[in-house]
Amino acid sequence: MSLIVASCQLPVASGQWPVAVLDGLGITLSIIQFALSIGMAIALAWVASKTRKIETLEEKLEETTSRLVDTKLVAAMAELRITIAGLAEQVKHIAGRLERGDDKFEQLGDGRQTLELRLLSKIGDLKDFVRENCASKGDFDSLSKRFAELQVVVAGTEAARCEREAARCERESGA
Repeated sequence: MSLIVASCQLPVASGQWPVAVLDGLGITLSIIQFALSIGMAIALAWVASKTRKIETLEEKLEETTSRLVDTKLVAAMAELRITIAGLAEQVKHIAGRLERGDDKFEQLGDGRQTLELRLLSKIGDLKDFVRENCASKGDFDSLSKRFAELQVVVAGTEAARCEREAARCERESGA
């Protein structure tokens, strides 16, 4: 139709377009606008599908991350339980050793005290013997000093023996 109108010569004022030309231009612009709208709709649909796909991937990633964190947490808790159980066993073992060591230490102390009492009674008997049989006052004083020195040496020797015995007991209980 626009061709028929275009071939007719209508009086047109200068600067104005004929109606048929305007209709063809309007139709062309409408077609271009329609094509652009379709292109835009396709682009928006593509972007929307990609957005949904990304959101789905984000949800899966979040779910996988949660499972991974849960798995790691369960593994860490299991390892912590094993470590704590080992430490508790070691504490029980040390407590048992301490109890046995306490008993041994008390036995050593009792034995030492018994030895000291026996030694003191023997020294007293010796003093009495010396006093009765062969000593003068000067001899008695020098012998008393000598016995005091001997007592210190014996006490030091006894303490060293007790320490060696305690160390031996500790090695035996540790093995």
